Amino acid sequence: MNPDGALLRELAGERSQEQMGKLLGTAQTFVGMVYRGERRLGAASVRRLLTAFPDQRQYILDVLFPRGGAR
Repeated sequence: MNPDGALLRELAGERSQEQMGKLLGTAQTFVGMVYRGERRLGAASVRRLLTAFPDQRQYILDVLFPRGGAR
């Protein structure tokens, strides 16, 4: 699974795709596409994730932007 989708699923917990879409300011279909690896999280979505999950900030950044440069 792609890191974006795995991270989004983990952060979603019991939230539906529709709820995560609202949290990210995007459509439920986009969330599903990220889950399936068809799309990546954009800058605006990452900013909203960081705002919605401030206590997970460093973890989110580490998963999405690994320091080794490999993805």
